Amino acid sequence: MRADTMRYAEKYGVTLNYSPHGLINILPANRAAALAEKEGVVEALMEQLYPAMFVEGLDISKMEVLAELFTKAGIDADYYLNAIKTDQVKELLKANTQ
Repeated sequence: MRADTMRYAEKYGVTLNYSPHGLINILPANRAAALAEKEGVVEALMEQLYPAMFVEGLDISKMEVLAELFTKAGIDADYYLNAIKTDQVKELLKANTQ
């Protein structure tokens, strides 16, 4: 599967580096993306998240990393860091992925 993924990345001219941190918990980032989609700012967030994880190799499971990325995306970091812990946002992600 990894080889297929790399072939697709090459075919479409997308940089894709696997995380130097191994497997990481991207659930908080997924919750943030669900909220950002609802609020109409998902593209701004994704423009920060994708390169952070797949180009720069940042550990987006860390809240301080997410906070920095939220800020770079023009998103209120404190609001998002609190919101992704709420049942409302957890349920939003579940609804978006089922």
